[in-house]
Amino acid sequence: MFEDWDVQTRIQDLLALLIRAKRYNKSKKIKCTNGWLEELLNLFIYSTVQLIRSIISFINTLQHYYHANSLRGSAQNIREHYDLGNDMFSIFLDPSMTYSCATFQSIPHTVTHSDNELLEEAQMRKYDQIFDELNLKSNDRILEIGCGWGACAIRAVKCYGCQWTGLTISTEQFKIAQQRITDNGVADKVNIKLLDYRLEKDIYDKVIVIEMIEAVGHEYLPQFFETLRDRLCPGEALPPELTIKKTVHIGQHYGPTLDLWYCAWMEHEERILKLGYSKKFHRKWQYYFQLCSTLFRYSYIDTVQLLIEKSL
Repeated sequence: MFEDWDVQTRIQDLLALLIRAKRYNKSKKIKCTNGWLEELLNLFIYSTVQLIRSIISFINTLQHYYHANSLRGSAQNIREHYDLGNDMFSIFLDPSMTYSCATFQSIPHTVTHSDNELLEEAQMRKYDQIFDELNLKSNDRILEIGCGWGACAIRAVKCYGCQWTGLTISTEQFKIAQQRITDNGVADKVNIKLLDYRLEKDIYDKVIVIEMIEAVGHEYLPQFFETLRDRLCPGEALPPELTIKKTVHIGQHYGPTLDLWYCAWMEHEERILKLGYSKKFHRKWQYYFQLCSTLFRYSYIDTVQLLIEKSL
């Protein structure tokens, strides 16, 4: 059956309708005097909720929530997503190979085609904003947990000349990140390690984590923040507190980021299929991009940047 139909961009309109219907019903903004109409509406919304839950279940699987994020489990989780193939990711990501929310100077309300220049510019803006918040300096020693394909490290070292250590447990990302670091002439400043963050023992001035925390799992969050604390100077034995100094919501930027990924994904469907991926696989990613975009656009989910300081 997967060969018989395809998803067009208007699927996002349907998803938006379903998500808003669920929200309005929950807040009791929809009231019907006709009993049969109310019953039909409730049935529709119930079916909607089940549909959303089933699709989100796939996304959760994709994001590795169903695995235990032990040292062994985390490596398995990463292999199942980020090791799907560098060639595949390069098709829909911008040239910097950044796989996280961009921040646009002006948020696009409608995205109809891929635009690598716009997307890369927005990704660099995101990095620059993070660097400004951290007040990066040339003598800083930086740890990046979940360094992806090395884009953040390359940008930071070129702009500030700091010493950078990036951690990944994706073998595919590790290989490409090392090559990109060399190609960009920053190998003397950047050290990419194929290592779980829990095994890192060095001390750093600042730690950067970009959208890696979603893969940690609730059960492991205390251990994750303990690791952040322990990796930050001065590395004292007594446990000082971590304090949230600033919170920035950027979820509204994720919708257009996902839309740009989606457009590139659809425009290069034949290339993806030629890499050996099935049409079913391609369609799952269509839904992944479109559902997430809609959820972000209607503020059903959010992405938050936290600036955390270690109190001495």
